[in-house]
Amino acid sequence: MTPNAITTWLERKRRRGMRSAALYAAATLIGGAFVLGLTFYCIFFITAGSAVLATIVTGLIFADAVRARRDDLSFVPTWLLREYISIGPRLILEGWPYVRRAQRFARLDLETCTNVLAYLARQGIPTSRDELLRRFPEVQWSTLSTDLRLLDRVIFFQPEGLRVILATPLRLELRALLGQGHAAPIPEPEPQAAPVDQTHKLSPAEILGVHPAASLGQIKTAYRTRIKECHPDLFAGMDEHSRSLAEEWTKALNAAYESLTTELRSPSQT
Repeated sequence: MTPNAITTWLERKRRRGMRSAALYAAATLIGGAFVLGLTFYCIFFITAGSAVLATIVTGLIFADAVRARRDDLSFVPTWLLREYISIGPRLILEGWPYVRRAQRFARLDLETCTNVLAYLARQGIPTSRDELLRRFPEVQWSTLSTDLRLLDRVIFFQPEGLRVILATPLRLELRALLGQGHAAPIPEPEPQAAPVDQTHKLSPAEILGVHPAASLGQIKTAYRTRIKECHPDLFAGMDEHSRSLAEEWTKALNAAYESLTTELRSPSQT
């Protein structure tokens, strides 16, 4: 299939994500291995040249770094000692997930993600897993959700993660790309789907992108994340419709946040 604008955009995202993840992983793994080696030699020196004992103690330090909680301040001197001697293991543990992230970027299915993103760009409400699988029967949900989670501003509803929506700036960006070339055929959206400029058809939870039973902390986090996506600076170079749409979403987000937080606080006030 001839590459289109979204495929080109996605390929750039894939290369950039893979490169940054690989560089971060290399830096942390190499740095962690170096510090862990210094720890080994310090223990080797303290134990009067016992390589076996130094290996065992270093292994125990690594195991403790895997098991221990970092915020355990019950006994400060012990906590400080643990943090100091666990720098190497913690760097390695920090870098390993980025190795897997770089691998996932390398295996990103460009064609499938292009088609799905093009479809999601035309939706104004969260799309369920069942709807996507009905429209794209060849897609494996586990693979698709893993690929989409690599991209910024693709929002999965929590806790079940079975519905997905694109943040407003990303949706507008992809819609602009759809007009630049011949995209893959995109199924028409459901007739009853609420357009992105009709926020009154969305529930407060759908506007914020949270589960209806979300906690106060989850609501606050979602609000802070989504309100940044409507910042006027992001739309300064766009047309008047896009700027007014951002203002509308800002008002909708504020109203949704007020509604959900009021519902959560009202039982405690009675």
